[in-house]
Amino acid sequence: MLISLGCLNIESLNLIDIVYKVDADIVMMDTKIKDGKSTFQFLTDDRLKLFVNRAKDHELSAAIAGSLSVRRCIELE
Repeated sequence: MLISLGCLNIESLNLIDIVYKVDADIVMMDTKIKDGKSTFQFLTDDRLKLFVNRAKDHELSAAIAGSLSVRRCIELE
């Protein structure tokens, strides 16, 4: 099931609750403004890890997008 909330500004952890309540399988976070800045410039590593862990707690897969580099994603692990 794909549910797009478009360009709404929703706090990332609230997004998990919304996706869980509509019985979706995956929650995805992306940057709204496509200016080449990475998601890592808007959210701390701890906040991104919390997003992924909270999604897993709700039995959801988590996806993060927004000008990500492989090297930076590996560093986050």
